[in-house]
Amino acid sequence: MKEFLNKTMKMHDGGDTKKVKKFFSMFPLVTKLIADTLGDKPFHLRGPLNVSALDSVMTVVFENYDKITSDDLYNGFNNLTSSDEFLRLTQLGTTDTKTMQERITFVRSFLLGQ
Repeated sequence: MKEFLNKTMKMHDGGDTKKVKKFFSMFPLVTKLIADTLGDKPFHLRGPLNVSALDSVMTVVFENYDKITSDDLYNGFNNLTSSDEFLRLTQLGTTDTKTMQERITFVRSFLLGQ
């Protein structure tokens, strides 16, 4: 993971790539949709902020911003957070590449029905 992050940071260190520009323009829209739809502290699953829940939901919403409605997000997230499998995927080994991919795929299935 550390190697991936270092390579990615080096690739985008000037901050002027298409990917960086898209991120900066989309980030406020994605966070507003999530905050307006899910309310305060939606990623506090078992107490403090659960970064694994945050990163997977943010990733799916970011990648599908033009497809996801607030109703899809609200209903999908509520079903997602009551899932034992999602709780497992956000508890142990959360930075393992396989677990991250599995978690994002799982979130995608709840929020987009894919």
